[in-house]
Amino acid sequence: MSGKASATVTERASGWLLQVRANDSVRELTSRTCEDAADAAVLIIQLALKPGPAPADVASVVEPVMAVAAPAPLAPPAWRLHLGLLGGVLGGWLPKVVGRLGVTAALERTSLVVLLTVHTGLPQRYEGGPTPTAAVNVHHLVDAQAGACWVFTLSRLRAGPCLDAGAGLLLVQGVNVDTPRSSVVVVPHGGPGVRATVALTDWLEVLAMVWGRASARPSISFEGSQPVVEASWAGGELTLGLGGVF
Repeated sequence: MSGKASATVTERASGWLLQVRANDSVRELTSRTCEDAADAAVLIIQLALKPGPAPADVASVVEPVMAVAAPAPLAPPAWRLHLGLLGGVLGGWLPKVVGRLGVTAALERTSLVVLLTVHTGLPQRYEGGPTPTAAVNVHHLVDAQAGACWVFTLSRLRAGPCLDAGAGLLLVQGVNVDTPRSSVVVVPHGGPGVRATVALTDWLEVLAMVWGRASARPSISFEGSQPVVEASWAGGELTLGLGGVF
């Protein structure tokens, strides 16, 4: 046995890298442990410095290292669609509390909820005028509102603060007067709220929303027909519903 040899062992993420220099040759092998690398270095040096050809399978003494694929990055959570049927009450727009029915659609992703709600209201009648039967009828044709919420999860409950804006369309008619007429009134509005859902199953949920409303203040009156009907600057809304998750 003659010649010069040296060995270097370096730790890598995939294992231990062994580099052996013997005479004019360099060998590199990867081992799972430092001990295996040291054993392989001794054997390689002995064979390299031993007279005669070295066996071709020197590397077989080192345990092979399996390549482990890096885990694929997690895909971002998908949007989930919520659809629901609603019933509730609205106070503050007009002197009477308005019963309402509606539908809602919401897209949810982690904590963000983007929603669109459309309501229609039960008609109201305000008595008064120059004749005993004079009145003003107010029909809540449609009210659309769009908003966003940031919700938190507690078991099956998801709830959080919201902010929305929208507009309502009212049809106002004077009846039982000499000069009846009809008008369409637009009431823009917006405000903060709270939205909460309770999951009954993976696809069925109960929905509740409470809103504060700041709105325009239109005055509604007709020739020969009183009283004057005024909307409030502020109002509130309570809505309950049942919906599905897709």
